[in-house]
Amino acid sequence: RNSVGICMHFKILMSLGANHIITYQLHSDKTKTIIDPTVCAIDDIPALILLKRYICDVFIKSEEYLETVVRHNWSFCSVDVGGEGLAKQFASSFGAQLVISHKQRDYTKPNTVSKINILSSDSIEGKTIWIVDDMIDTAGSVEALIEELSRRNVGEINIAAVHPVFSDPAKARLKDLHARGLLANVVVTDTVPCPPELQIELPFLHVVSSSQMSAEIISSIYTDRPMSRFFLPFDIREYLRSPTLFL
Repeated sequence: RNSVGICMHFKILMSLGANHIITYQLHSDKTKTIIDPTVCAIDDIPALILLKRYICDVFIKSEEYLETVVRHNWSFCSVDVGGEGLAKQFASSFGAQLVISHKQRDYTKPNTVSKINILSSDSIEGKTIWIVDDMIDTAGSVEALIEELSRRNVGEINIAAVHPVFSDPAKARLKDLHARGLLANVVVTDTVPCPPELQIELPFLHVVSSSQMSAEIISSIYTDRPMSRFFLPFDIREYLRSPTLFL
């Protein structure tokens, strides 16, 4: 959940004799600097590809839909300026519009956003918006962003985030946004455990399994095959032409 906790886990693993640590989508690359590469290797696997594959399988399904709908009517939006890189990866992969949100904070009050500016080269009115982030913690940032986007007459709003931390009051906020018709779907991975009852409580939550990718990574390490294929750019056309993974 945070760099301090992750660093503690790294130290525990190394004390147990670990010589290769695999992580999924660390919040900050700086976290890896705690590991001495001469003692223990570390690979941070981009888990965004799991979200991209799932979106292809469940929400796009065909090249025709990609060309006629996604490229013209979808937009990928960052939660803040710091998350621009993640949103840009999605916009580039899907050939869709990039939207950047910029939070202006009220520094007279703690954890308060006074205004959100939406930066886009084209109008987002009526567009399907995918908010992209590496994690959902308390959902305060996405709540404020969704409220702002809804005032701009966008179409459907979805969230794609890797790590479902869901600290209180995240579940209540997401449930309220969905009940008010402002949030359609939330797509996350299982890098943070999501018990079955959570999906009953939040029926609009899609949890993407990382088990197949984890098995492939372990197999690659065990058979001494290169890990480079896990870092390749996502080719959406090639993927859409292959058998679906999540259906």
